[in-house]
Amino acid sequence: MGDKMSEILFKTATASDDGLTFNNPDRGFRSEINLRIEKTRKEGINYDWRTVFADSSEEEQRAVIDRIFDIYVLQDKGYVSKLTNAYLYITCCHDEKNIPEEVKRVLRLYFEVCRERKIKNNVRFAYNWSYARNYKVSDENKELLITECASEEVILSHIEGLAPIIAEYKDTIHKISSGFIGYG
Repeated sequence: MGDKMSEILFKTATASDDGLTFNNPDRGFRSEINLRIEKTRKEGINYDWRTVFADSSEEEQRAVIDRIFDIYVLQDKGYVSKLTNAYLYITCCHDEKNIPEEVKRVLRLYFEVCRERKIKNNVRFAYNWSYARNYKVSDENKELLITECASEEVILSHIEGLAPIIAEYKDTIHKISSGFIGYG
């Protein structure tokens, strides 16, 4: 009886043609997404291609988000990863008590795309986009190295401000990691 029970309980898991493991956000593969939101493009800064500008059109914002998904989640290659670690950088707000509405619109658009693509997220909000401050960085990109963290008051206000968005898109959120301090 014991041997039969252990065979059932500890049966080797194998990949199957139905993609059950791959499509299951609780067990399957996951990808990683980094999305930086800036309120506006500053002259003379070379921004990373994963930056969405809140003052750009929704079409332009969507194009950036779609490109991130196509590259990182590889859905355009026929893969069907349904879980991503989503690092959502709201660097532009680290010194503002309230997250501006235009930044919230970008976040909502991101989660809408997740809903359309049936992707769940391990979400982490952060302010500091770059760990590159530990490395050599060209002078033209020094301004991108935001090292300030938000104050406790700002972080708590941002958590309150994000709560309605999280509630609205809870079907696209697998879990939320602690964040807001340090980078990604």
